[in-house]
Amino acid sequence: MYQEVNSGFFNLVSFPFLFGVMFGDVGHGGLLFLVALLFLAFPDMFTRMGLGSMVKNRYLLFMLGLFSTFAGLCYNDFMSIPIELPHGS
Repeated sequence: MYQEVNSGFFNLVSFPFLFGVMFGDVGHGGLLFLVALLFLAFPDMFTRMGLGSMVKNRYLLFMLGLFSTFAGLCYNDFMSIPIELPHGS
């Protein structure tokens, strides 16, 4: 009717990235990533436990953890402790 652009696709990609920039930490992002992997691997078990709403958002949690871990590597931050990564020559 109005011929507007649906911004859902852009939000689907940009929200996890901006979350990772805001919440960039290898430790916390890695934990979120591992929890999302559990939700991806065993969705039926978590649905029976009453966590159906979390199972519905398992792909979003996966992306949030992935981008947060990536940004944490860029920031050299693990559980709010700086990481000393080796420098190239």
